[in-house]
Amino acid sequence: MSSDRLGVWLDRAILVLVVAILVRGAFLVLGRRPKVLLPLPVAFPVPAASRAVPRPVVMYRPPRKVPPMQRKAAEGYMREGSRFFNAGSFTAARKAFLTAQALLPFESAPAQAVARVESKLEDENVWAGINEKAARGDLSRAWTDFASASADDLPFFLDYTPPFAKILEEKGEIASEVSLLRTYCKLRPQSFPELRKLESRSFLFAK
Repeated sequence: MSSDRLGVWLDRAILVLVVAILVRGAFLVLGRRPKVLLPLPVAFPVPAASRAVPRPVVMYRPPRKVPPMQRKAAEGYMREGSRFFNAGSFTAARKAFLTAQALLPFESAPAQAVARVESKLEDENVWAGINEKAARGDLSRAWTDFASASADDLPFFLDYTPPFAKILEEKGEIASEVSLLRTYCKLRPQSFPELRKLESRSFLFAK
């Protein structure tokens, strides 16, 4: 190989080496640039008050003795209704509580249980509407309805924030999800799944 050809190959090798060094340096500089963070979303407003479950109207009647078997049956339906309620089967819970109320029509406990489960069924209907709007992609309306339902009903906010936050996450609405979780975790700091989810989003936002 002539000296001229050798010189050309050396020049090319040097050029390739210089380009490689420049490219690596550029990547290092870009990697050290601070990431542009989004502003931290404003926390969702804390519901100002809890909607009170209306007290049932129990007409006064002179006390009367209830047959032991009838009372025992009513108590059984009350326990059954409570199990259904805690499991989220509110229609079945309402049926059991109404049966207990029919057996003990002049006592307040069954009537209060019926009022409580009927209030919960109302909440379920509102949530079904919100969920349906979100499913068809109308997140703006779903958000408006959720905010309206939560405004004066703290139990509604606490019950339905986790599933609504999950929907927002699935739809890529991370800022709205963080807004909800910031308030929810403040009110329920022991709710570790939501707390961990909020912490996992923190790197996206500036403090």
